[in-house]
Amino acid sequence: MIAATVHRIFALTVLLGSAGVTLCAEHRQSTNRKMDNVSSRDEKKARFLKGKKSKPKDKKESKKSGKKCESFPTVSDLDLSRYAGRWYLIYGTDSPNIQKRCSAANYVYNAPDPIFGGTPSVDVVNSAFCSPGENCPPPYGQFFSIPGKGLNNPAFPDETSKLIVTLNTAPMVDITFNYWVIDVVLDPDDETAPYQFAALADPYYPDGALTYVLSRETTIDASDEETVAMLLKKIEDVGISLENIVPIVQEEVCVYDAE
Repeated sequence: MIAATVHRIFALTVLLGSAGVTLCAEHRQSTNRKMDNVSSRDEKKARFLKGKKSKPKDKKESKKSGKKCESFPTVSDLDLSRYAGRWYLIYGTDSPNIQKRCSAANYVYNAPDPIFGGTPSVDVVNSAFCSPGENCPPPYGQFFSIPGKGLNNPAFPDETSKLIVTLNTAPMVDITFNYWVIDVVLDPDDETAPYQFAALADPYYPDGALTYVLSRETTIDASDEETVAMLLKKIEDVGISLENIVPIVQEEVCVYDAE
């Protein structure tokens, strides 16, 4: 009974989530080697990564997968302070790991410690409606939210858009996954304002990449359709198929956490 419950908890996934860490071989090894550099306040969140060790692989195989992992293109110089705030999922992979109704995320920016330094991070609250057949907290047919934290992946210290996010699915139970920002769209009237759209993915999810297109608004105006099409094309250009990308329902009855 306990084992079945734990298995169910680890299978839970909400917006921007996947069932555990899905890293290429060199990415996992590099993360394990560099985990001691993660600040103490993030160490507990990162412990899941450190405990999940891959089977030894020959140098040729590790080098090959590491090259593939590190060469995956993401946006340069992501500013987490401008990424913070509320986002709504407008397109996502047609997978039970992504909720198709009322999926949203709220990020609160945490600046580096003024004395001890470190890297910036974000506090996360993901929310959605749990529909039958989706991996989300039971019972079905209700709104839910799950907190978490996002920080720069220590395996890629110079790539600010390659993050790891940990969601607290239950007391003492976390899931950690890739959060790689492929592209962002600026406010055309203010280049210092928060980003308006974003495309991101977990490219190494075992059943195929999980992909997301986010917007600051719940609906897309005709004037923004070209922008969304550009982001979808960018996702395709990095090697992720659009075949299973579907629109996400955002409606008046949606309940978003931390409004």
